[in-house]
Amino acid sequence: MKKFLLLIITGAIFMGQSNAQTTTVVTRSEIPKQPGFTTPVIDENTVVKDSTGQMLAYKDWQPLLRSGNYSIRSTQRLNEKPVFSLVRLSATEKQFLTGRRNAALANSSAGSNEQPKMAGTQPVMRPPVIDENIIVKDSAGTVYPYAIWRAMIRTNDYTLRWFRKSAADSASFTLVKRTQAEKDARMASLPKPAESDRFKKGDKFSYFSGKTLNGEKLNAKTMAGKVIVLNFWFIGCPPCRAEIPDLDAIAAQYKDNKDVIFVAIALDESYEIKDFLKTHPFSYDIISEGTYATNKYGVHLYPTNVIINKEGKVAFSSVSNQPANPYWIKKTIEESLAAK
Repeated sequence: MKKFLLLIITGAIFMGQSNAQTTTVVTRSEIPKQPGFTTPVIDENTVVKDSTGQMLAYKDWQPLLRSGNYSIRSTQRLNEKPVFSLVRLSATEKQFLTGRRNAALANSSAGSNEQPKMAGTQPVMRPPVIDENIIVKDSAGTVYPYAIWRAMIRTNDYTLRWFRKSAADSASFTLVKRTQAEKDARMASLPKPAESDRFKKGDKFSYFSGKTLNGEKLNAKTMAGKVIVLNFWFIGCPPCRAEIPDLDAIAAQYKDNKDVIFVAIALDESYEIKDFLKTHPFSYDIISEGTYATNKYGVHLYPTNVIINKEGKVAFSSVSNQPANPYWIKKTIEESLAAK
């Protein structure tokens, strides 16, 4: 039984996105310790947090694991106390782990003391711990340094696949680019971004007036009846700058759609923004010196993203540069355009 549970937790940790499954999770005692990392016992003393960083009680996260819809993923860093994040499993992950569970149970019921086997064939191989010591290559065989591949998989564009065929193979991973469908599926499995306390879904939106850097006037008359995608930001805000490429990609998809307007309200002066745009393109219609607008709505967290539907009501809002933001922004735009 312990070997079965061991497979569940180790199989989950290597997958790198929404991870593992079920029942009471035990220590990974059979996995060699890596320098600077501890091998924690998973019990009522384990530190488990949700996507917002809030610590969860054992009685709260343990039933979620048992449901088979959630897992806990290690976020331990070098020489730090082990901490786990609660993540939701995708349908593919649940199917994968259910297959492993069934195979392990079949082997266990036969009274075997050997490593579990899949359908009585080759032994199931345990994936190695994901840390700076693993080997990561691309499809051409180029080895990537830890800092590079770690940064790539933190985005939604890449993941790691373990293609080890036998115990004689090296414990290496291949860097794989996700398809758009895979990215959407992963984002859909994540919690919806935290809503702004200044823009509640369903609230009537009070339109603002302003002039963009290109000289275009925006007011209630020019915006009414359109889907308005707003971004509140300023140049000195790192998460604001970090999300610009994602926002640009969305705006590019609707550049020929006259029913969608993308507006970025910045706190900076126009000459500062124009200088910034020379090296950091931002295709939204930008309004500079937007203190009046931010005060009007009481915005105090940056970046803040808001979508107003064609009826002039708040359809979506979020604060900070959250991983699922692009998915929900595009999803809300599509829903707002489709609404009659």
